[in-house]
Amino acid sequence: MNSKLILLTLLIFFSLTSCNNKKSKIESKEKSKEIKQMENPYWIFKESKHFRPKLNEKTFFEKTGTDFGWYILEPLSLYIENPSNELTKGQNLSFGQKAIYYWWYLDGQVTNGGFKQFFSNGYGKYIPTIITGLEYIGDDELVSLLKKAENYYVKNDKSSINEVKIPEEYKKIVSLGALTAFDAKYLDLNESTMLKIEEYAKKNPKEFCINENGEEIHKK
Repeated sequence: MNSKLILLTLLIFFSLTSCNNKKSKIESKEKSKEIKQMENPYWIFKESKHFRPKLNEKTFFEKTGTDFGWYILEPLSLYIENPSNELTKGQNLSFGQKAIYYWWYLDGQVTNGGFKQFFSNGYGKYIPTIITGLEYIGDDELVSLLKKAENYYVKNDKSSINEVKIPEEYKKIVSLGALTAFDAKYLDLNESTMLKIEEYAKKNPKEFCINENGEEIHKK
């Protein structure tokens, strides 16, 4: 009788311990998720409210480069309306949509006035989201450059610019001070980034839009 009681007690103990461990793991995951959302609040996607504009299927696959980029970006910009809605309506954009939406901030600023303008104009708050978006579409080279630029302009690590290899065609312009090594490298990677966005979107059209009849667009 005593041995049975001891066995039953041990079973209850291990059962309670197992439940507590599972509960702790779940709580730990939830806490980790909350921390990530606090660090990167623009990278939240509410799939049940996913905004997918109606686009012409033929045009979707025919357009290329920046023309394609603007074709899928414009309806997103019109939907969000202004930056004050990015933490609310922005949650209705898929991760692929976020990748191009926030990268366009970087592209517009850097191609106009370099990384200095990007950070001076207050766009640095989007860096975590832009990096996450670029990782999402597989652009590791630009991710690496952005991290170095952030170290230089935000964390004041001036040595990070020495880690950037200046493309041959931009060396003279950089030496004249018209561009920094960061700017030159970004311009060199620009076309490649746009291509990666285009390739990702055309392989995953359901993340970006539906056709004009409200039907799914299937990848070709």
